[in-house]
Amino acid sequence: MHPLFGPVERFEGENIVLVPVRSGVWLSPLSQILKKAGLNVTVATAEEHDKAMALVQVVHHFALLVLNEMFKHPDKWTTRLEAFTTKSLRKTLKNLRRIEELIDVVEMIQRLNPYAKEAREHFLKLAHKLHKEFSAENNI
Repeated sequence: MHPLFGPVERFEGENIVLVPVRSGVWLSPLSQILKKAGLNVTVATAEEHDKAMALVQVVHHFALLVLNEMFKHPDKWTTRLEAFTTKSLRKTLKNLRRIEELIDVVEMIQRLNPYAKEAREHFLKLAHKLHKEFSAENNI
């Protein structure tokens, strides 16, 4: 079972993934209980789960970790970051603080997901492609 949410007061509407690894005798009753509790239940193979988590957690957290490194030393770009923050950036900075609070788990996910390296490499390839597109001369 992989709940895709952290501590919450109500988990109605939240997602949970069930990954049966042996006989699925318990699968239907457990799934029904979780659905009655208001959860969105998905049943997946271990491979499907790990590939999805490579995108949902590995790449997502990796991007936030890179942003966190950038914002640790904003003085290269501005000494008055607070004066220039937008609502969107304030939300991102809040998420970065949460990532730092959970850094042990985040790093474990980066290291243990069997598709993590491939997912990060694909992310970097796309980032490089976009960088080249935005850096092209006569780009309007």
